[in-house]
Amino acid sequence: MGTTLAIVLPVFGLVVIGWVTGRTPLLSPEGVRGINNFVLYVAIPALLFRTAGSGRVVDAFEPGLALSFFLASWGLLGVAWLTGRHLLRLPRGEAVMFAMGTCYGNTVLIGVPLVLAAYGDAGSVPLAIIVALHSPLLQPVVILLIEGARGGDGLRPTLRATGAALVRNPILLAMAAGILWGTTGWPLPEVVERLVGLLAGAAGPTALFALGAALARQPFGGRRAGEHMDTAVMIAAKLIVHPFAVWLLAGPVFGLNPLTVAVATIMAALPVGATVFVLAQGYGVYIGRATTAVVVSTALAAVTTALLLGLFAIPRAG
Repeated sequence: MGTTLAIVLPVFGLVVIGWVTGRTPLLSPEGVRGINNFVLYVAIPALLFRTAGSGRVVDAFEPGLALSFFLASWGLLGVAWLTGRHLLRLPRGEAVMFAMGTCYGNTVLIGVPLVLAAYGDAGSVPLAIIVALHSPLLQPVVILLIEGARGGDGLRPTLRATGAALVRNPILLAMAAGILWGTTGWPLPEVVERLVGLLAGAAGPTALFALGAALARQPFGGRRAGEHMDTAVMIAAKLIVHPFAVWLLAGPVFGLNPLTVAVATIMAALPVGATVFVLAQGYGVYIGRATTAVVVSTALAAVTTALLLGLFAIPRAG
């Protein structure tokens, strides 16, 4: 248990430090935005480019991993949408955001540093596969559902806008560039390797600090009893149901190796992703409860991920 806490406490401790700093005059809203942009457009892409460029992502790609993670995610998304509409009586748009919160985790800002701290370089390949597919396989479904709920401009413009957003995604671009470079078999020049390595090393701690600082400036929402209820259901589904479903498919069903099962389950057990809040704000729906779910699930995940890491006692390598 001591080893597990030594992994989890520094990770979530950086989130707390970011939150405390974000509550002081030391960090302005523009400063928080700048740090977030550095993480999303520079540091994390550098890390994923280096991982993908090694060629291991392509060589070690496991269809079972992708199927385990995303079949569980899509299934939970559908069940949660029906639950939101028919049991919790949410309007259609709110039901979509509620459903997204049950299966869309904070894979970049928390998942990347947590998995690397727990499993080292050995965990980077299944980690990169999940991170690379996470947005393109989940976000378009959510956007199409919410556009349909809003009665948007039609399917073709929605698909075009979604595709354009994915093509501009810095994480996907970095992964694609890394895979293409890896196919050449050429090593990176030493100077470039050092530069990318420095940026990749900054990705984890900076991402965690940035997340805490961003959360510090978000107001809580959901004052009515019913609103607390659906927020609680969303968090429970994200932290308990989602990882259990992924573990069930990855382990007993597809029989993946223990490290891959561990990484997939931990990634599914991550708290509600900040993207849920971003989309809620963009569409002007479910904003307060999405914010509450992100903040509360992040705090609770410090405990639930520690328990899971204790269950998946795989020695750290690399």
